[in-house]
Amino acid sequence: DEGLVRDWCQRMGYAPVVFHALQTSGAGGPSVPVYHTNVVMSMGEAVAVGCLDVVEEAAALREAVDRSRKELVALTEREMEGFAGNVLQVSNQDGKRLLVMSETAR
Repeated sequence: DEGLVRDWCQRMGYAPVVFHALQTSGAGGPSVPVYHTNVVMSMGEAVAVGCLDVVEEAAALREAVDRSRKELVALTEREMEGFAGNVLQVSNQDGKRLLVMSETAR
């Protein structure tokens, strides 16, 4: 819900980047909306992982990532479908940053 996103961003001091993502449905059928944002991309402290190929507002999203000074790791649609955009940055007890992903995403 775009209104909730904007409200949350305002409360947390973030600038929202609202976008629409469409993926190919296969067999030459029409494109369909990607069912969840975390399939498209993930943001960590120094890196953003995402499939801009499916984002209608890709230029605005790329500009936002550039402004954040994060490195952009671009995914193909096939990698996105394998859940490579559904990753999570965590820190271990020594403060080392790790990127956690499923075996499928890897």
